[in-house]
Amino acid sequence: MAPSAGDAAVGVTPRNARRTSPAAYWAAIADALPVLQDKLKPLAEYAVAELDNPQPAHSAGLRAAQEAAALLDAERDISRPTWSRPSWSAVAAGERPPEPTEAEPGEWKHGWQYYASSTRETYHQKHRVLPPRFRNARALILSQSGPKSGRALTALPTSEETQLKPLRLNVILRRRLRLRLPFGQRFCRCGAELDPYGDHLAACPKSGLLKRRAMPQERTWRRIFTEAGAVVQKNQKLADMKLAGVSPMDDRQVEIMATGLPLYQGLPLVCDASLVSPVKANGIPRPRAAHEPGIAIANIEDVKATTYPELVSSTQCKFLVLAGEVGGRWSATTCRLLRDLAAAKSQNAAPRLRKSAAFAWENRWWSMISVATQNALAATLVDDAPHMLHAWEGTAPPLGILLHGEAPAESRLPLR
Repeated sequence: MAPSAGDAAVGVTPRNARRTSPAAYWAAIADALPVLQDKLKPLAEYAVAELDNPQPAHSAGLRAAQEAAALLDAERDISRPTWSRPSWSAVAAGERPPEPTEAEPGEWKHGWQYYASSTRETYHQKHRVLPPRFRNARALILSQSGPKSGRALTALPTSEETQLKPLRLNVILRRRLRLRLPFGQRFCRCGAELDPYGDHLAACPKSGLLKRRAMPQERTWRRIFTEAGAVVQKNQKLADMKLAGVSPMDDRQVEIMATGLPLYQGLPLVCDASLVSPVKANGIPRPRAAHEPGIAIANIEDVKATTYPELVSSTQCKFLVLAGEVGGRWSATTCRLLRDLAAAKSQNAAPRLRKSAAFAWENRWWSMISVATQNALAATLVDDAPHMLHAWEGTAPPLGILLHGEAPAESRLPLR
């Protein structure tokens, strides 16, 4: 079913202070209880007894904390539990929030408010934002979530490879807000009439745009590997790799082969870069894409495994599918690779600077690949392809410049 104007402005839903205030209040009481337990133990014991009592507390403040706790319990996602609210007695005894298993660059230690607010926001998206939307709009909203999914909008425009022209930035924002795109052609090269939101052009395999927008992405990946210290070759034929079971007449090839990296026991990395849409060219979302994030990525990973079974099973190389979705979501493989590349690159820095260096390199590379991908997508959606960025050539900045910051202290969308 085609989307309507009623689906406008659903791709971005800023956090609402009124919605997250119960989570913040519960977190404030949870943070205060251990201090009271240490300084004023009788008062802490009284507060815990009141809070644990199934009857409403006598104090208005404690009663509000009970209500906030009950709300968090009711909105916990039982189908995919990531965090359960601890009991008041456990918090008073010193229980602290869980540590993130894999912290992102620059990420600080999370407190109770982070987990409580995430519970409310997840519930709001699942039960308020998604249900009234058409299935294709829901699929695209899920495609816009996940680690680094909005990095193209928050990357510092410090160099040509992280800058966006006004028209393309306009297109990216309109796609996220589910607004009509600027004027463009009416029909696709395949003959289909185009929808006003760019869904057809983002997925049509007959228009030639998928291959055109893949070029900047592939070139940016090659530059990232080069900056990480690899020797990079492009468009390598499987027939030239001496793989068992591959005929010398086989014309299959992969875009990127990187050697010389201390990853995966030093094996060459053979990579396929892919950008996919959770919505098909006919406007219908892929099966389960309207309810489960990352379906388009999982599908393309299966396709590539079927296309290159010799690479998947080979002990002579490591095959990686570097997949992303048009909304900005990235695969777990891509996230892990950039983190590992940054960690390896940072070993050249002084021991005290290695963690900061790893964060800086990972941030830089996320900015480069995210902007290049969204830039190329936007260019092809509004027929700006003749001037499309094909990944700027250049060299990596010195570590001192990278750590200091290459440019203005503001992103293109500063958050105040």
